[in-house]
Amino acid sequence: MQQVLKDMAALELSELGKMANVVRASATDLRFLTRAYKQIASCRRVLRWAYVYGYFLDPVRDAAKRGLFDHLQSDANRLLERLHGCAEGERKQLCATAKGASPADIAERYRSYKKKPRGRGRDRRDQGGGGWAGSRRGKAGGGGDT
Repeated sequence: MQQVLKDMAALELSELGKMANVVRASATDLRFLTRAYKQIASCRRVLRWAYVYGYFLDPVRDAAKRGLFDHLQSDANRLLERLHGCAEGERKQLCATAKGASPADIAERYRSYKKKPRGRGRDRRDQGGGGWAGSRRGKAGGGGDT
């Protein structure tokens, strides 16, 4: 979780402005990234406490509950890593490949990047929205804005 907070601080201090210049978008248009990092940090906090809950499940008495818990926790971890990969790795890749590309190509890559998380990690409570902004509702972080 500390790495997520460091990434978010670096993004807010300098990288957001640089990315705005590279993709030719306003810095306010890129605020979805800051929200994504806040959501990632919140989800990591929830998962950290979930490990405590799992530790105290009785292996004999709560075997079925433990199996479901392990499955849901691994699914949540997988989806969280996927979101973090989009927020960090693919963002850096977008900026690196945008240098020297045509403005139309940059705009298309940026639109594709911004829409990338649509449908990832959605649950039944979050059928509307989508994109990065939709990724902050109804997730492992408790279901609200953070």
